[in-house]
Amino acid sequence: TLVFDTIAFDPYSLGSRAAGFDFDAEGLNRLVARNIETLKGFAIAWTRAAPDDPDAQESLANVLESAGKIGGAAPSALNSIRAARQADANTSTDDGAGFFRKVRLANTNVRLLLKLSRFSEARILADSAVSWKAPSALDDSLVRNTDGLLSGLLALTGKARRVIALEQKYAADYPVRLSSGETLKLPGDLGAEVLRLSTYSAFGSPRDSIVALDARIRENLESLVPSSKLAEFRVAVLQRPLSLSLDVIGTKSLASLGPSDDPFISAVRAVDAGNRRLARKLADSLAVFRAVNAPGEVTMDVVLQEAWLRAAIGDSSIATRSLDRALRGLSRAPTNLLEGAELSTALVRAMLMRSDLAAATGDDVTHKKWSAAVRELWTNADPHVRARAQNIARSK
Repeated sequence: TLVFDTIAFDPYSLGSRAAGFDFDAEGLNRLVARNIETLKGFAIAWTRAAPDDPDAQESLANVLESAGKIGGAAPSALNSIRAARQADANTSTDDGAGFFRKVRLANTNVRLLLKLSRFSEARILADSAVSWKAPSALDDSLVRNTDGLLSGLLALTGKARRVIALEQKYAADYPVRLSSGETLKLPGDLGAEVLRLSTYSAFGSPRDSIVALDARIRENLESLVPSSKLAEFRVAVLQRPLSLSLDVIGTKSLASLGPSDDPFISAVRAVDAGNRRLARKLADSLAVFRAVNAPGEVTMDVVLQEAWLRAAIGDSSIATRSLDRALRGLSRAPTNLLEGAELSTALVRAMLMRSDLAAATGDDVTHKKWSAAVRELWTNADPHVRARAQNIARSK
């Protein structure tokens, strides 16, 4: 809501969302636009005062991206981020902070190229960035932040094995947040299994590995967790990855975790039980909840899941419209688009799903458009990932 010239945030419990929210959407948009213009003025002044400062150029790029000025004539976010990278190359240091900035600027550059549908350039830069050698001395915070950005670039280009290798460093510190609010850590070997499952599920392949890891994790939890907390642990550890791999493993595994307050999970359980009427009702409630969001404001993992749900209950036309809306709104996608593997892979899988839906309806133009994008981004992907791109290229 607006309070004079201030954006005020009013918290609502998740359980109250069915009642709807009361806020001034148009007023909020006007205020955000005004504030972006104010920030742009500051950023332009900063770059004029210090044209060779990479931080100044990066700030201007971020403001211009928020304003929707991604490419085209200057000033644009793409021109500014390239200026930032050039300035960084002239002034960079070999320490951890310098390497993190270098990776951060490249990640932003790739994101902007994606928003402009320049997929070949995005893939080439991402492939280059993930080959850079990190300095030997990095503090823990910089390592985690840098790894998150590199993981996003690796995932975008289909390098599942390298994503797994990167994330295995954190297996011993894998946190499990229970619904009770308690946070616990898994033993290192089990944490490694969960991270591997999460990565394979994010890519949606290979199916056999996802199924085997799911079974092994369940078995290990039974021997490690008190029976009174077993169901809660299963949900905390397995619900997220299984919900990302529904298109390849089906609904049974996720449904077996039990009832949920999450309407998407409840809808999946309804699909599994053959109750399409209930599933459609829940899907419609999700659509109402998303109605206030502009294209690009909903993250691609959510778009992908809910498009799968629509297709699963026979609403392929709604799934198609949802994917089209999200992909057309890519220029407005959040800035965390390439932070971590899940969002990066969800973007490519959304393209893949849109291509499949187009092929099923004989829409050859749309099929070729998105299959070409997937093939381009996954040109140098791991074999099991690249195979998915090759399969959609041949489908009709």
